[in-house]
Amino acid sequence: MKFFIEQTDQQQSSPDVLRMIRGSVGKEFVVKHYGDKIVVTKFPAKSNRPPTAHQLKRRKLFLEAVEYAKAIIADPVKKAAWQKKIRRPNGVYNEAIKAYLRKDKLAQEESLYLSEQLLVRSFKDEEPRVEPRVVVAKKKAAAKAR
Repeated sequence: MKFFIEQTDQQQSSPDVLRMIRGSVGKEFVVKHYGDKIVVTKFPAKSNRPPTAHQLKRRKLFLEAVEYAKAIIADPVKKAAWQKKIRRPNGVYNEAIKAYLRKDKLAQEESLYLSEQLLVRSFKDEEPRVEPRVVVAKKKAAAKAR
C-alpha cells in the first residue's frame, strides 16, 4: 500500500500537513520525502520467523570481524600500522572488518579448491574400468539370403 502525492503550485494546501510529518506515525504508516514527492507507505512488518542457519553463520562471522576490528583499534601500535596502509583518516575499523571478511572468503575458496583437487586426484588414482563389450555382427549376405 503506497500513496504518492506529487505537489504542484495549485495544490499547496492539502499536503502541507504531510510536509510537516517525516518518518513513522505510530506503528501504522511511514511518511517519506523524495524531492518534491511525498510517499506514504505501510509500516514495515517484522516477522517472527527464526533466522536460517546461513544467517546465523554470517552473523557469527560478522561478530568475529567486529571483535577483530575492536582489538586492532584498542592497540595503538596496530592502529597506527593500519592507518599507514589506508589513506582515510578514520577508516581503520571498516578496513579491519573488510580484511577479516575477505580473509574468511579466501579461506573458503581455498578450502573449496583443495577439496576439488583431492576429488580430481582420487579419480585419477583409480584405474579405469573397462568392461568387455559383446558385439554381434550380422552379415548382410546372410540377411539377403533369407
